[in-house]
Amino acid sequence: MDHQQFDRDMKNATFRNCALGQARFEDVDLSHSVFSDVNLRGAHFTNVNLTGVVIDDANIAGLTIAGRDIAALIREAMPSSIDRAAMRNFILLMHDDATTAVSPDMWPPYLASLRERRIFDGGSAIGAGETFRRNGEAAVASKHLGGYLRVRAESLGAVQELLAGNPVYECGGTVEIRELPRD
Repeated sequence: MDHQQFDRDMKNATFRNCALGQARFEDVDLSHSVFSDVNLRGAHFTNVNLTGVVIDDANIAGLTIAGRDIAALIREAMPSSIDRAAMRNFILLMHDDATTAVSPDMWPPYLASLRERRIFDGGSAIGAGETFRRNGEAAVASKHLGGYLRVRAESLGAVQELLAGNPVYECGGTVEIRELPRD
């Protein structure tokens, strides 16, 4: 698909395992499209709606949007003092023991702060469940866990600093931090 011109609406399009290097996207609605395992090296986007676009595992060297080098902008936005490959993975387990009620309105600002730091890898509330064991009686399911967050950080100390603003922690609840070992 090199050197192709895209100039029509392509909402919710999916581009997988292809080369779009040097392609030109002009006056196109690409909202909610997915670029997965795509070579976008040297592609140009001009007057394009990119709302909700996901770019996953793509070569973006030389990619320009509205005349701006996107790879350069991303490099500038990355903290230069942190070697992201050396960062460790952690999970924060939120217990259901807060001394004051945790308001759902407390979560969006906290999660936004983690996203801004580019260290947030997801999370969820945890519902009821059951335990299973091949032989013998299974351990009782933990009933005190209410949710989890997955983050990347240089150290346990760096993760502890992330507790400021955590709704469960701020409301007097317990947040358990565990490192997720690498293979």
